[in-house]
Amino acid sequence: MRVINRIVYFLADYVNFLRISLIVIGITLTITVNLQIKDMVLPIVITTVLTPFLIFYLLDSIISADFKKLTKKVKYEATKYSEVIMLMNCKQEYLYLIEEEMAKKRYYLIATDDGKKTVEKDTVHINNKIRLANNEHKVGFTDMEYIEVKYDENLPEYKRNLFDQRMRSKNYKYKNQLNIINYVSKEVLIGGKMHKNNQ
Repeated sequence: MRVINRIVYFLADYVNFLRISLIVIGITLTITVNLQIKDMVLPIVITTVLTPFLIFYLLDSIISADFKKLTKKVKYEATKYSEVIMLMNCKQEYLYLIEEEMAKKRYYLIATDDGKKTVEKDTVHINNKIRLANNEHKVGFTDMEYIEVKYDENLPEYKRNLFDQRMRSKNYKYKNQLNIINYVSKEVLIGGKMHKNNQ
């Protein structure tokens, strides 16, 4: 079972899956052309091209279910955040001197009720919302909430690596989330909605 699980995670890696798919498609098309089965060329080509997409969809569903089961979301009250650029921690000194630009990474520093969180920018989805001010929240008040994705402590390295990859993807369902609510006046809220509708 563990071997099968490792194979699933290996294939679910975008790069590995693409490489293997291209090899399989190339071999299949070469065999088809060499056998000169003219009537079967089109169906074989369509099947060969579509099959990897279906397989990857199945693999993605397995990884998504695993991600949901092996991670938990922890909510924190946040007060502010800022974007910073840091150098990657690397023992090789030449990296700082010659390849400094390549070594830079962007992070968010998020102040929460559990202390400051330093989070890789690509792993955070910022969700901005506008709401009407009320007695509790005056005009100009900003309410922030940080939701951190935490891995299971016993998560194997190969799963951790793939989860990290998914958190850096454009799919926000895998990411940490920073919810920002800005409270505005009725005029601003109506004006914002009108502007959105006119776009």
